[in-house]
Amino acid sequence: MNPPSLMQQQNQPFGSAQQSQPKWLAAYRPEHGFFDEWTSSRGPVAEHWNTLFRQLAEHGEADYRQREDQLERIIAENGVTYNVYSDPENPNRQWKMDAIPLLLGHDEYERISAAESQRMRLLNLMLQDIYGEQRLLKQNLYPSGLVFGNPAFLRPVHGLLPKSRPFLFTHSSDLARSPDGNWWVLSDRLDAPSGLGYSVENRVISNRVMPDLMRKHRVARVASYLQTVSDALKNASPRALENPFIVLLTPGPYNETYFEQSYLARVLGYPLVEGADLTVRDDAVFLKTIHGMRRVDVIFRRLDSEWCDPLEFRDDSLLGVPGLVNAIRQDKVAVVNAPGVGVLETPALAAFLPNICRELLGEELLLPSVATWWCGQEQEKQYVLANIDRLVIKPTFPTLSKEERPYFGPQLSKKQRENLVATIRRFPDRYTAQETVLQATTPLYDEDHLTPRHFMLRTFQVSDGNDEPLLMPGGLCRVANSGVSPDVSMQLGGVSKDVWVVGDPDKQQDDAINLNYLSQHVSLNHVTVALSSRMADSLFWAGRYLDRAEDMIRGLLVIINATHESRNEQDLKMVLKMIRGFAPHLSLDHLKASVGNDSNDLIDEALRQIIYGAQYPDRLINVLGQLKRVMYSIKEMMAGDLTRMMRDMPAAQIPTEGEGSILRNAELYGLLKRLLDYMAAISGIIAENTVRGLDWAFLNLGRRIERSMMLCEFFRGCLKQASSNEEFLMLRLLEFFDSSVTYRRRYLSRMQLDAVCHLIISDPSNPRSLAFQVSEVLDNTKMLPHYNASDMKSIDRLALRVFSDIVLEKPDVLAAANPKNERQALDVLTKNTLENLATLSNELGAYYFSITKR
Repeated sequence: MNPPSLMQQQNQPFGSAQQSQPKWLAAYRPEHGFFDEWTSSRGPVAEHWNTLFRQLAEHGEADYRQREDQLERIIAENGVTYNVYSDPENPNRQWKMDAIPLLLGHDEYERISAAESQRMRLLNLMLQDIYGEQRLLKQNLYPSGLVFGNPAFLRPVHGLLPKSRPFLFTHSSDLARSPDGNWWVLSDRLDAPSGLGYSVENRVISNRVMPDLMRKHRVARVASYLQTVSDALKNASPRALENPFIVLLTPGPYNETYFEQSYLARVLGYPLVEGADLTVRDDAVFLKTIHGMRRVDVIFRRLDSEWCDPLEFRDDSLLGVPGLVNAIRQDKVAVVNAPGVGVLETPALAAFLPNICRELLGEELLLPSVATWWCGQEQEKQYVLANIDRLVIKPTFPTLSKEERPYFGPQLSKKQRENLVATIRRFPDRYTAQETVLQATTPLYDEDHLTPRHFMLRTFQVSDGNDEPLLMPGGLCRVANSGVSPDVSMQLGGVSKDVWVVGDPDKQQDDAINLNYLSQHVSLNHVTVALSSRMADSLFWAGRYLDRAEDMIRGLLVIINATHESRNEQDLKMVLKMIRGFAPHLSLDHLKASVGNDSNDLIDEALRQIIYGAQYPDRLINVLGQLKRVMYSIKEMMAGDLTRMMRDMPAAQIPTEGEGSILRNAELYGLLKRLLDYMAAISGIIAENTVRGLDWAFLNLGRRIERSMMLCEFFRGCLKQASSNEEFLMLRLLEFFDSSVTYRRRYLSRMQLDAVCHLIISDPSNPRSLAFQVSEVLDNTKMLPHYNASDMKSIDRLALRVFSDIVLEKPDVLAAANPKNERQALDVLTKNTLENLATLSNELGAYYFSITKR
């Protein structure tokens, strides 16, 4: 007889003789000796687990697969990533989430909340002592080696904050459940703890994927926690303002959790800034915006402490703000959390925390830590060496050994064990041992069945120092990427889960759509405020790279088609003339030396260089790479559809090198056509979704300046010198400027150069004409803030000069050639326009994208 299933053992209606179990649920078998969240839970929580799986069984496995597919689609659409730059093949790794949540009972949540509140108060007192009187060190309650030998102890922070101001506003812990069902603290995350944004995004996704199940379980909301975070940051301001100016400081788009940082900035409504965006003047911190300097009151820091101020900490830091620590010292700005709090992130702290808790709070520690031995103490070191096979060995100072992962004693080979023992004997203070925690398991859907996986729960709490800390009713559950590994890490391919605090009769399902509407007083405004100079710079270059990429792709297609349609050598010479105008920095004479004088071979090699030539810096693959980079840096300002289009754009499919004819490569031609479609879609999304404010002005200025310069280069290279067979050339020019249909409707099929010049240069109604581009440039410069009249006159004068030169020039004069077949008027106009636009671009950069002229 087969043994009863787990659900039958629990005597639940689901799985009884009247209702057979689905195979994908019946296959679940937890590991012996581990607490399992589903099968080991008792009371109301166990009932919630069984209700959850009973509901899933009623809907069927096909329905659950659809939910998983929807979940993955939402993650892809929202561009949720966790960047692992140690992975050369896939650094922008898509966030992984399992639809089945981790369930916590409301009573259990309240117990964890009380324990975490005590822990946060205790750690704040410890930090005030370590960076103050250091009574704990004098009384030998905490070893001085864990402070002065810790690279995370920052001496300039000593005496930095008054006692009335807490070091910690936010606090996170990594928790694991032991076989007896009790929670243990594995580590504290204080310096710049990550995960909050991901946990909120997980909740938003759960709300869309499993709303029916959430209603059944009365899941506690997380929106109130975000409101508390916002209020705590406001209360941290040194100035008593109703709406202090708060920014979120990021290390930049190459940080592994950059998605989370930009996500939190959007949800909380704070500008996302980098260190270069901030400057210290008169001991106050200012954000460099296109309107001038704006005083910053609070910095929500996602940058590690040691990188925050190159004057006080690491002098090689390019990420921080010079003078920031002195601004904190003068109480001109608040930084959350304060620099230096990472000194308590050492795992060795757990060995001393119970005694310190009794000393500072007069209480027993409510949430115990794992049994811990610091090898910097002789007796503890000997114990560790004698029991290394059953312990977990961790670096004492994580900032000193960021790449060193924990060593799991039971998994070490003989050679690894010998090497580790030798290292501990040599540098004992650098290692801390902890008891191996048999981490609990939780159900995870793996391909076609449920399987138990080890997990870790990261909690989040916030306090402004005046009120009791508030623990987020949820958290971030991270699950191991395999059934045998106890190492839970997103870097190693781990999976996340939403955390549902269930069973609170006063709580209802989270209304995720309201997460962006935190209750705060705002003034109605149609103008984008606090646009940083760096962001304006990025918007401007996003526009330039977008148009440069589109024009390059369109030009390549036109040249390939023109070559295929050429009937004789004279036509091919016209194609080479087009290439000279299209790629003025590409030397055809240099290419002749390697491929000879055959026109087809020369055209083919020129196209190869323009697409991926190693010696050609303006090659297409470089332009597309720069476009993706700069668009990623402004993703928090762009529509979600645009992010998805940029992610799906098949730019990576362009070969970086290759052999064979470019002209006869049908696959490459098809790829260029698809890329052009993507460019059109991206341009459409931008046009339809970007508010006509300063964001639009800088983005559109970049596009119009780039298109104008490309048009001038192309026209000048092709037509400044008159030649025979120009009808063939004019047809291709109209095709390149996407004006063939308009020309035919106006002039039928008669090719006349003055008509072409009118349509492509002088006609302001043609959105592809030069006149249209410079008209847009003039209109956009008028939208920009004017706070220095003399400099703005220079920018306005340049824009007006370019506009007037174009609209006042007569097409027949541009088309006329002198006896030497030179079109001097066309040459002068295009040359002057190129020079003036380059000057205008430089003036915009000096005036708005830096502070040299303020």
